Amino acid sequence: MVRLILGIIAGLVAAVITVAAVEALGHMIYPPPADVDISDPEQLSAIMSTIPLGAKIAVLVAWAIGIIVGSAVAIVISRKTWPAWVVGGTVLLMGAITMYMIPHPLWMIIATPLTTVLAVILSTRLFGGKAA
Repeated sequence: MVRLILGIIAGLVAAVITVAAVEALGHMIYPPPADVDISDPEQLSAIMSTIPLGAKIAVLVAWAIGIIVGSAVAIVISRKTWPAWVVGGTVLLMGAITMYMIPHPLWMIIATPLTTVLAVILSTRLFGGKAA
């Protein structure tokens, strides 16, 4: 039981750190306008339609990589594959909250749950053999 809880917590921490790091790389490639505070949802909502497609794809990629890394950590520590779904579901929930606070294009709203499922499946296939 301790391994399960530790695996889920460590997986979530790894996912959040990974998402933040990959999104930071995305911001280096597609820097936001200098006068926009990216931590302010109202400002992001105002510029969402002007953000380049590549920057939006970078966010989706960051979420997917975060889920893969976080799920892998959860699987390896817990020695079970189902904690990967907890990590993926939690990141999906965080993404849904973000999309509620900041309007996103319809394609991102549709792609996010699909990407989440594919990322968890990939992680369980790659690291599921580590589960006892």
